[in-house]
Amino acid sequence: MKKTPCPWIFTGIVWISAILAAFSCAPKYSSLEAGQPKEAVACIACHKKVSPRYFQVWAEGPHARAGVTCLDCHRAEASDPEVSQAHFKQYEREDLPYGKQEYKTPVRAVCASEVCVRCHSDKARALRMP
Repeated sequence: MKKTPCPWIFTGIVWISAILAAFSCAPKYSSLEAGQPKEAVACIACHKKVSPRYFQVWAEGPHARAGVTCLDCHRAEASDPEVSQAHFKQYEREDLPYGKQEYKTPVRAVCASEVCVRCHSDKARALRMP
């Protein structure tokens, strides 16, 4: 009489296969930093940790697919009155690898519509831009 393998072996194989399939279909975030300036890499790495929901929305959206990073839309001049002072405080945090002066970049927390129309000129009318 031939012995049949235990049913739990087959169940285990099915579960392992399902888990591996799920991970192979998960979004690949590791390539988002490729070819980006160090300040943009800092943004990506920090937001991945500090504000994962914002990071996920960006990483799975059209801007990340097009290679558009936080800096492309949020970078500002140091003299801009809309520069986020709260963001500057992040560069004083020693618990973050990018909390250093060399990565300090003035950014706006919210982008003005004129930033959007740099790439989305077709939306200027909807934004009431001349």
